[in-house]
Amino acid sequence: MKRRSWFGHGKLVVVEAILNVGGEAFDPDALAGLVRRYGVCYEEGTVVVHEQDPTTELFFVVSGQIEFSVWDKQGGRRVLGRAGRGAVFGEVSCFGGAPRTATATAVEDSTLLRFDRKTALQLVETSPRFALRIIQLLADRLRTATSVRPTPPAPEDRRRIRRPLSVHEALVV
Repeated sequence: MKRRSWFGHGKLVVVEAILNVGGEAFDPDALAGLVRRYGVCYEEGTVVVHEQDPTTELFFVVSGQIEFSVWDKQGGRRVLGRAGRGAVFGEVSCFGGAPRTATATAVEDSTLLRFDRKTALQLVETSPRFALRIIQLLADRLRTATSVRPTPPAPEDRRRIRRPLSVHEALVV
């Protein structure tokens, strides 16, 4: 197997290999090297991080499913959602320095890439593509957290509603 450098020509291989914004292209050689260096396997039922933990790692799901949950006011667990292959999580604690906002549990055997804060910051500093993915992720999560389901607009108002631009459309001059 051809071994690729983790850092190469000022650009991180991980960004081109697996954190492909909007794509499913996985470079098997680069992925195998990353899993050897940063991969962690979690058996079904294993907690990856606990809500309120002060840890700061950033995670990328290579395979499996991770479920996110929080304690509710009645002392029970409320499931927020699940993440599978290609998902990134842990960005709030990694980049914001806040404790974990949810418990992440492997709901099936899962392989994750676990980047410490220093490595995650290097990714952001050296790869605009990775930084854009993190910004999009944070924007999506903020939108979801703050959205109120309004009543649908009247038919006459629908023609004035515009869809959001894609990143490509927004950057084209």
